[in-house]
Amino acid sequence: YEAGESVGVKAAPAVEGYTFSGWTTSDAAVADGKFTMPEKDVVLKGSFEKTVIKVEKVQADKDDITLTVGDADKITVTVTPDKATDKEVTFESANENIVKVDENGNIVAVGPGVTTITITAKDGSGKSDTVKVTVNRPQVNVDEVKADKEEITLEIGQTDKITATVTPDDATNKDVMYE
Repeated sequence: YEAGESVGVKAAPAVEGYTFSGWTTSDAAVADGKFTMPEKDVVLKGSFEKTVIKVEKVQADKDDITLTVGDADKITVTVTPDKATDKEVTFESANENIVKVDENGNIVAVGPGVTTITITAKDGSGKSDTVKVTVNRPQVNVDEVKADKEEITLEIGQTDKITATVTPDDATNKDVMYE
């Protein structure tokens, strides 16, 4: 090109995963896709920005989980679309006295109760999902049932009462049957 000649700048190049921001140069003033050729070489620089594809949905593989204190499980998450720029998520337990969760979705039941785990996309889209977790006390079996009396002698028409004691005190089911 000759000095003073009007030069048209090429159309934006396509680069997958990036958005073209425009041409810049310190050697000439680019306006409306053109510049006037100065009396020296011109270096044009194309600017690109990484195309950000936000998360549209975070989906846990389970809606609810039931565990016993001490049990462990894992929540697997699907993030869509597949081409989302940042598919990382965070896991958060609403009550860590009931269930703890790590950054990979591994959960451990630590105390009885009901809580939720919230899985949130890290990309700022605000997309999330929740999983309800119910944690039951572990089964504690009865060791012994002992009556307060070993023997009762009754006359016709008399009544008495037998009281049973169940051990241990924290047995899951302390109900007894009299027969």
